[in-house]
Amino acid sequence: MNYDSTYVQELTKIPSARRGDLVRYYGRLPEQMCIEVHRMQTELIRSHRNSGAYRKDALSEFTYAMFIIALENLKKTETVLQRKKRINLSDTKKLSELRVLRIKGKEKTKRAKNMEKLENLYYVIKQLRNDENLSWRQVSVYLKKYHRLDVSFSYLRQCFLELSGGLDES
Repeated sequence: MNYDSTYVQELTKIPSARRGDLVRYYGRLPEQMCIEVHRMQTELIRSHRNSGAYRKDALSEFTYAMFIIALENLKKTETVLQRKKRINLSDTKKLSELRVLRIKGKEKTKRAKNMEKLENLYYVIKQLRNDENLSWRQVSVYLKKYHRLDVSFSYLRQCFLELSGGLDES
């Protein structure tokens, strides 16, 4: 596929590196804020469609450019107070709504990375414990050597019991 990146540059007036930064910024946004970005994008598409900048042969580029502009507008709104500029009351309200959305959008419980890895290795651990009769310390050494997972034997036991629902009493 051949895309017209100069058309995107014309519409957004944002350099390619900055557009990449904005896309990464989008990836870190909570779902509610992503929906807000797409709402802003839709408004921009509707308002720019009747202007002379819209080309029917480059619809994908046009949509992407409006997405980038919406991200840029959101980022500017979010960082307006950091730049110590004066803002009016409606912008302050919008900013506080965005910040509340960001807080509400955060995942409430953050699971440990090791717990997720142990969850994937549950049946390996179960086999080592039951079939091979290895101790928790030996299983910990095995996981460190063959799966590059460095966990203490007590944490390993705690996670395994939690995953198995407390059925294993050893």
